[in-house]
Amino acid sequence: MFNKSVSEDFEQARKDFNYALEELVTPSQHIIGALSMLCDENSRYATVYVECIVKRIRKVDRDLKLPSIYLIDSVIKNAPHYRKLFEPEIVSVMGEAYRCVDERTKLLILKVRQTWNGIFSADILNRLDAVLRPHTAKNGLPSSKSSIYINPDFGKSSTRNFDRLSRPLGPPSTRQAHKISPSRLSKKERDTRHFFGIPLEAAGAGRSAPCRQR
Repeated sequence: MFNKSVSEDFEQARKDFNYALEELVTPSQHIIGALSMLCDENSRYATVYVECIVKRIRKVDRDLKLPSIYLIDSVIKNAPHYRKLFEPEIVSVMGEAYRCVDERTKLLILKVRQTWNGIFSADILNRLDAVLRPHTAKNGLPSSKSSIYINPDFGKSSTRNFDRLSRPLGPPSTRQAHKISPSRLSKKERDTRHFFGIPLEAAGAGRSAPCRQR
């Protein structure tokens, strides 16, 4: 009975986290901060959360991959105990995403990589650089001064009521959000926006063409 209860608990955590990840359709500092705190404050589910993030990057359309890469970046910097959990998948998932996206997004992924020295082992970084090398050899590495999100207030609050995060923690995303009437939102969409403290009028961007591996 105990083992069954634990299994059900972890399965519910998986469903809840995947549910929350569906809102991550733009590089929103507000949402990334909430998800990062969720990961840090519920570390007993760390393996579940890592699996969910990695699977999301692999399955979503190419235009939706970067926000989840930014989430990895925030989690490993603000919750260091997650680094070892991401290590087995980080090279392959970053490589898969990198091959799918456009040139501008490739440069943004390279900026993320530049901030990871000392975070992952030298072996991991060398393997990651080998995946990115065809692009860096042609265009050179971008400036390390990037706008990658790190929540300056991360860890100062122990609250799990993320709807209290009532404002973005930095500049709004440059990507224009679609405006959708609240009456057209499903109950699930309404609940998700309430969870993150997002106005009902602010809906996520639409889907894009799926990635076709070359």
